[in-house]
Amino acid sequence: MAYLAKERKDDLKTLATELGLEIGEMMRVIDFKNLILTSKDYDEQFNKTLLETIIETRVQAERDEKEESEYKRKQEGLILELERMKLSMTATSTNTSAAA
Repeated sequence: MAYLAKERKDDLKTLATELGLEIGEMMRVIDFKNLILTSKDYDEQFNKTLLETIIETRVQAERDEKEESEYKRKQEGLILELERMKLSMTATSTNTSAAA
């Protein structure tokens, strides 16, 4: 039961959904905790394991999203750098042609 005390609302909502519990739109963290704890098929060890899996999945998804965002940012930076180099080469080429 203590394992529910520190968890995020979205994780508790996912747990309740996975357990097939009926959830409402305006439920608070305490409502999710009570719903889970009072469900007829409550099994603390199963729920704890399932919640850990839900959290691990969320954390991994957040990590993947952050890595993808970082990759895109670096890629955009490289594209900008390439464009700068092209412009620099064009300017150098134009200056060289004009001088000759």
